Amino acid sequence: MGEMASAIDDFEMAIQLEPNYTQAYGYLGLSQAATGNYTEALSQYDRALSLDPQYTPAHLYRGTAFIALGDFDKAITHLTLAIKNNKLYAEAYLNRGVAYYHLGNLSAALDDLDEAIYLNPDGSEAYYNRSYVLSAMGNHPEALADINQVLTRQPNSIAAYMARGTLYSAQGNHTAALADFNRVIELDTYASEAYRQRARVQLANNNTLAAIEDYGSAISLSPQESGIYKGRADAYAIYGNLPAAIADYTYAIELDNTYMGAYAARGRALYELGNAQVAYQDFSYIIRKDPTASADIYYYRGLSLAAMGDSSGALSDLQAAADRYLTSGNANGYRAALSQMSEL
Repeated sequence: MGEMASAIDDFEMAIQLEPNYTQAYGYLGLSQAATGNYTEALSQYDRALSLDPQYTPAHLYRGTAFIALGDFDKAITHLTLAIKNNKLYAEAYLNRGVAYYHLGNLSAALDDLDEAIYLNPDGSEAYYNRSYVLSAMGNHPEALADINQVLTRQPNSIAAYMARGTLYSAQGNHTAALADFNRVIELDTYASEAYRQRARVQLANNNTLAAIEDYGSAISLSPQESGIYKGRADAYAIYGNLPAAIADYTYAIELDNTYMGAYAARGRALYELGNAQVAYQDFSYIIRKDPTASADIYYYRGLSLAAMGDSSGALSDLQAAADRYLTSGNANGYRAALSQMSEL
């Protein structure tokens, strides 16, 4: 931060000495963007363009700032202007590809990232981003090939190991995924997300205690991340420690009271622990928020009502669950709901 503050001072001084120094406004904006001040950065890029409407880098800089702000449509507008001014601008294609990816336009994203790689085959960032697009398109082999390209050039790239580990995990190659997440942790012992992802792989490998330990490490590094508590709670539930699971689900909800997945999982754990009344409250809360809730929510609220002695309410919820299971083609769920109804 100190270096950026010094750079900002230097560029501001340059502008005082030469108010029409177009590039200085661009560099000042980049320095401000590096500190997270995108609003002021955008104003500097505007000043650069007011002096020289053909100053193509300013359109690129504006595009990357809008990506950082999550305004991908505006990002595409300015990156397209940069490409219009310079059709060989690899960095503009790269960033526009990223913006298209975030908007879900995978084919346009792939076209732009292909072009970025064609124009700059020695760069790594386009390969890295293209791997995400290819993965989202279901082309895992080519996505893996792109990540391997990155690691060939940057053998200590934490981001690339994380991406490859995630790809391996999605393919069910848990051994390779563990190796990559282990490598990330070797490179950065404070990599909370690596512990979290390794925990998921451990759980998939039925190493529940190892998963709980990794979730604990992730929590110690990111204690305000509700999803990690939910993950550890799921692991506790699988291990059979329902009180610990309920405690973690509750803390996840305290961190994010809109976390419906945590309410649902806590409700199920409460029901299985024999606390049907409190379980009913969790499932009812979800349904109040979203009457179109999943079949599982109605199913478990029905079971909770049955355990509370409310057969009429239980039948209504189990019928709603059966209807939803049937609509979604879940034959096992449909049969389970009908079986529970027959016992009332």
